[in-house]
Amino acid sequence: MMASTPLLNSIDSEAPLLMLRNIEKFYGRVQALNFAQLELHKGGRVAVIGANASGKSTLLRLLAGITRQTHGTVTRSDYMSRLRIVYIPQSGGINPDLTVAENLLSMTKLYECAWHSSVTDNRFVKLFELEAFLDIPVRNLSGGYQKLASIAIALSLEPQALFLDEPLSGIDNKHSAQVLDVIDKLAGEIDLLVTTDHSSDSILRCNQHITLQSGQIQ
Repeated sequence: MMASTPLLNSIDSEAPLLMLRNIEKFYGRVQALNFAQLELHKGGRVAVIGANASGKSTLLRLLAGITRQTHGTVTRSDYMSRLRIVYIPQSGGINPDLTVAENLLSMTKLYECAWHSSVTDNRFVKLFELEAFLDIPVRNLSGGYQKLASIAIALSLEPQALFLDEPLSGIDNKHSAQVLDVIDKLAGEIDLLVTTDHSSDSILRCNQHITLQSGQIQ
């Protein structure tokens, strides 16, 4: 049976947003995660670093609430439970059969965003120079532009907790710099940012680094 997910008192401003204890995660007989503890706090800009199959994506999904631990406890504060959480998988996570504009409109409707500007006036569409791709099905875009579109859509959802799985993979240097700059400027609007990568060389500007090896925090 899965462990429960208790809440921390939101009055305690020093309490972590997320507190993980004695975590194990299995896929069948394969152990993806195995560590004793981890705490994430408000204002955290967290980089999860590790090689392929180190457990990065599994940890990100666990933190975002996409998957559950097999053993152990994940404790979320009241404050964390009220945040607008946006998660972008490594694949991008948007519908490949819809156009960029259709994805943007459907996702903002799903998240009940207060965003009302036209698609062409969307600031992230402009920042990432996506205007020419709005009416193109996502599957017809290059891998880099698919990732850019997914990031633009995610940021349009006004996230308060943002989880990004290898956000810069497949994106050229010019657009990688734009993504870094945009998210850095949004830092004050996002209570928790967690991102993954293979090394710290291209990671978003972070104040907490977690290194994973074979599912264990080093």
